[in-house]
Parts: sequence; structure tokens; C-alpha cells
Amino acid sequence: MVALVAVPVVLVAAMPGDFKWNLALRRLAILVSIPLVIGFGLSAKNFYNVGVFSTSSLGGQNMMQFTSIQNGGGLEQVYADAEKNNFPDWWLWCFRHSLELRYEINGPLYGLCFRTTSDVFEFDFETAQEQLA
Repeated sequence: MVALVAVPVVLVAAMPGDFKWNLALRRLAILVSIPLVIGFGLSAKNFYNVGVFSTSSLGGQNMMQFTSIQNGGGLEQVYADAEKNNFPDWWLWCFRHSLELRYEINGPLYGLCFRTTSDVFEFDFETAQEQLA
């Protein structure tokens, strides 16, 4: 997103001295406002849906994964931190259940708390539905 703002600014700044600055500044304002409006809209939608004012809420899993690797605690530490920070019961169940299904590191962090019945990913959501009901 930074590039969408930085590129027009750099292009206008690199223009020759006889350039029509009024026109350029108006165009720059339009070019800069487009990604800002889109980013604000995405962030507002995400805040409305999940309470996080950001263009995406999908980075949490990656942050937990890298933090657990960096701290050397592994998945046990991630689960302990989740409990300490009052994660919802359904999230804790999904984390534990994916370990039971032996999905290794990706399952608990990315919410794979359902069984796949083949290599074609025929999903079985029965236990997840029972837990959430």
C-alpha cells in the first residue's frame, strides 16, 4: 500500500521545473486518495466484522507461529499464551483438536480442526459442528 502512495509522489517530484504544478498536485491528490479510501474502507469493514482496524486480520496466525519459533516454546507455548490471553473456548478447542488430528504446526495455528477424508479435501465438519453447537 505504501508503494501506491509513494510512486505518484516520486513521479511528481521528478517532473521538470516548467511542469504545471497546479494540475499535477490535483492529480496527485486524486492518485493518493484512491488507495487511502480503499484501505480505509477495507479497514473499516474488518473492524466491523472482527474488531481489528486493519486491512487484514489474517496475520495473527503468522505472528503466533514466528513468535513461538523465536521464543523456542513451540505449540505448547502458543496454547499457554492463548489461555493466558483469554482466547475463546472454541479457538482453544480447535487448537487442541487439530493436534489430535496430527496436523502438526499448521493445523493449530490456521484453524484446521476438522478431518479431511482424502487427498481431494473432502471435509468432515461433524466434530467441529458439535463443538460449536
